[in-house]
Amino acid sequence: MRAAILDKYDKNGTTLAVRDVPTPKPAAHEVLVRIHTAAVNPLDNMIIRGDVRLIVPYRTPLVMGNEFSGTVVQVGTAAIKFKPGDRVYGRMPLAKIGAFAEYAAIDEGALALVPSYLSMEEAACVPLTALTALQALDIMEAQPGQTLFISGGDGQPWRHGDPHCRAHGPHRRDQRQHPERGARPQPGSQRVSRL
Repeated sequence: MRAAILDKYDKNGTTLAVRDVPTPKPAAHEVLVRIHTAAVNPLDNMIIRGDVRLIVPYRTPLVMGNEFSGTVVQVGTAAIKFKPGDRVYGRMPLAKIGAFAEYAAIDEGALALVPSYLSMEEAACVPLTALTALQALDIMEAQPGQTLFISGGDGQPWRHGDPHCRAHGPHRRDQRQHPERGARPQPGSQRVSRL
């Protein structure tokens, strides 16, 4: 299979090479996914530059890529959540990235079925930004009844934070809700009468 490989850390981020590598075989609790779309995000750049080596010391050569969508083609002997043909998306576990490839073997716990309302391209962009929004709400210790103002609230993470806030927690406000001040209303924005 073809994959984008990091051969060495590079502050300029110029060392990825596309070449043939063996197709992975799924372990017992893994599934083999044919990657349809892999998303590129700032974390990938940080890994290439070596910015996260103290947290996760990846060994090179390394197949790059953190989030993706694809189709299950094979399941491990103990994998029970998915079957061949399922459309899935997910974020590669930190210890085993590798979404910039034609195939990836992923623990089934790191996957979810792609909702019918998302394209494969849209689904590939969800995992890391949704995680960012949820981690931010956790760090803020956001509680039901509170109101949060999110500066830059029309960014990708908050498109995923909106449904969580509506279902479980605080009211949220951002500049999207004030078109008279030059911001543009966006789908998902909700008006809140109190601050």
